[in-house]
Amino acid sequence: MEALFFLKIKTNLQLTSLKIKNSRKELELKHPDKKSFIKSMKESEEDINEALAGWIVITEEFKSMTSKLQKIHTENLQLKAKLDEVKKINDKMIDKLNL
Repeated sequence: MEALFFLKIKTNLQLTSLKIKNSRKELELKHPDKKSFIKSMKESEEDINEALAGWIVITEEFKSMTSKLQKIHTENLQLKAKLDEVKKINDKMIDKLNL
């Protein structure tokens, strides 16, 4: 579920960047005198690409943290199982001493 969500956002950012780029190029060809619009679109394109790069870093970090969390969770379950074993052994030893 999360992977699909992350992919959708990444794709939307890429698509938006491409739309801005294509519109800017068309504007440069058909209306090269509209320099302020062209400049603004170029800046917006750069902003979107920067956001996309940041999003990629965030999703990679999320994947890494998810993996680490899973490992810690597994280790925690193993430690709980060992603790239960030790408690059983301890209870048996206490029972033998009480006899």
